[in-house]
Amino acid sequence: MKKVIVRYIDEAWATNVVMIGPADEMIAKRELAGKEWADKEYVLYYQTFLASRRSGLVQDGVKFDPWLETIAEVEPRISLQEIEDAEAMGEIKSAQADFLRKRVSALGDDVGESQAPRS
Repeated sequence: MKKVIVRYIDEAWATNVVMIGPADEMIAKRELAGKEWADKEYVLYYQTFLASRRSGLVQDGVKFDPWLETIAEVEPRISLQEIEDAEAMGEIKSAQADFLRKRVSALGDDVGESQAPRS
């Protein structure tokens, strides 16, 4: 499962934390198969849409394109397990893994409160 933060255009302070599950990944892979224009970012947005719809954050009947027009960004959140896996596979060094663990621990599991903009 992947955790992502969804930020919306219309509501500057609105964010949702969404968990993309294996079913969302499988459906996206099937529905986007053969579409050469569907790059990694597009696939992530589509998976986020499916997960949001499954969790009730998007109403039934809402299509992907109109939903996408309301999104400012989708930010993937790395998990401690993903860091462990990358270190075990030799993709990152021990020092990098330690740094990432500290960053992930400092961020916590939730989005938290946004800081007020400077005036």
